Amino acid sequence: MQDAAIPRGRGVWSGGLSVQGFSQKSYDQLLDVSSSFLETVQATALINAKAAAESDVAAARTGLIAEAVQIVWLEAYIAGLTNGEGEIELPEFSVS
Repeated sequence: MQDAAIPRGRGVWSGGLSVQGFSQKSYDQLLDVSSSFLETVQATALINAKAAAESDVAAARTGLIAEAVQIVWLEAYIAGLTNGEGEIELPEFSVS
């Protein structure tokens, strides 16, 4: 599974995604977000393997929910990074 994921990840970073124009702070933040996403993908794969190996319905449900969330997150992430309009900065969260 991991061997198949490596070329796919490289394809994301080399297929239209450009990090040129990011400030160092934003680029570092992008790497942090990307790393967190990959950790989430790995955790999802592990819960799905557990669900299959143990016929664990609750684990399978958790894995499916995680996959659904990742699909939405990834599409928004790629759309935001490949849009090319406006200033190239990652959004910041603020406390109201």
